[in-house]
Amino acid sequence: MNIRTATLSDWYHISNISKISGYIDYISKIGPSYINDGTVIVGEETGTITGFLKIEELIDNTSWLGGLRVHPDFRRKGIAMQLTREAVNMGKVRGHTATRILISTDNVASIELSKKSGFKIISEQLFFSGFPDVKNGKYVSPVNDKLINYGWKYGYWTFEEFGPKVDFIQEGNIIYSLMKEEEQQSSYVQIISGEGEIELDGEGITSIDKRLTGNIKIKGNPMEGFTSAYILEIKL
Repeated sequence: MNIRTATLSDWYHISNISKISGYIDYISKIGPSYINDGTVIVGEETGTITGFLKIEELIDNTSWLGGLRVHPDFRRKGIAMQLTREAVNMGKVRGHTATRILISTDNVASIELSKKSGFKIISEQLFFSGFPDVKNGKYVSPVNDKLINYGWKYGYWTFEEFGPKVDFIQEGNIIYSLMKEEEQQSSYVQIISGEGEIELDGEGITSIDKRLTGNIKIKGNPMEGFTSAYILEIKL
């Protein structure tokens, strides 16, 4: 199988694979600009695109993998494995320190594939519908030693990188990160640390590292269709 960088002329095939792959089709909704933001690689056999994977470079000098899709007619041929390994190699060539990926805990096949490629689970994130009331919270300094979700990509960020894009707010004994309004595509908040009880309401998405749930109780409904996911990482 030949693996190459995708071009705009590949968009029809990428969009079609995304639609029929059996996953939530957020890729087609983004449109052709999906190809220009980051690097999309495609697998190709005798002129037919069989699958694709997106690689994005994060500010913490790591790479983030997303949107791994294989055409149903070409599954069980090792295409996903080859695309993943090629993406990891690209990260090494670019001098990145690690590569990460987010996979639903229900997606056992993708989790096992990633482990075979050398990835290890470093966190389990739980997702809930609704938003905590933080309007009376106070702004605090950014947290630099934890994985922070920015645009569904988890990385370690510094104040200089986060300042223009993310607010850190403390409400009671709990610290949250929130994407600033001009940066948001949807209302999203991440619970960073603390202890206590949180009640969720209204529109939006709230996430928390599962390890924090011993000290933080959440009163809210799990997010429909995506209740939990692993962050997996491979050191380069």
